Amino acid sequence: MEKIINVNSLFENKGIAVTYEQAKPCYEKIKEELLNNEIVILDFVGLNIISSPFLNGSIGLLLKDYSEEEIKKRIVFKNIPTGFNNVLEIVINNASKFYKK
Repeated sequence: MEKIINVNSLFENKGIAVTYEQAKPCYEKIKEELLNNEIVILDFVGLNIISSPFLNGSIGLLLKDYSEEEIKKRIVFKNIPTGFNNVLEIVINNASKFYKK
């Protein structure tokens, strides 16, 4: 099954996701759905700015418990603002190396 998470709806300040603190509810929601064996569609619609601290806290932290391959297989990233795909890839690659056992 699939679960859509609208990232922008998790914040009071709409349109920006820049802090590590903002990442916590997103991380918790993703983790919950992954534990329920869902495919997560992470929809960034409405977000204009995303930072690496936010991505580290919401996506990168998942690499503690899941492999890079599993993250890429079970999370679909949708409507990422222009130019942030590269930042997302860097975050995933760095976190994968950091948490590799």
